[in-house]
Amino acid sequence: MQMRFIFYRLFVFSFAQEITIPDEEARKRGIKYKVGLLPGKESDTEMVKILALKKAQNNFDITFGNYQMALKKLQYFLVDLPRDEVVESNIIYSIVE
Repeated sequence: MQMRFIFYRLFVFSFAQEITIPDEEARKRGIKYKVGLLPGKESDTEMVKILALKKAQNNFDITFGNYQMALKKLQYFLVDLPRDEVVESNIIYSIVE
């Protein structure tokens, strides 16, 4: 399974509100997310993990310029959150040649 990390920050949204990622403004700027296979693979499985915080977190500050630093900060941030303040879901999909 490939791992890609896309950090997308939503400031406020209501329960059951539909969101599109990337949003219309980002698409107009040419941002799009493409799936693809690693060299030599005929198929693969990927997962989109969705994490939603029930309350605003003032200490949520991810450094986007450095991938490793951002990932490490995100991991520590998530471990420190009380589990009852996070809602998560997974979307698993397959890519075939």
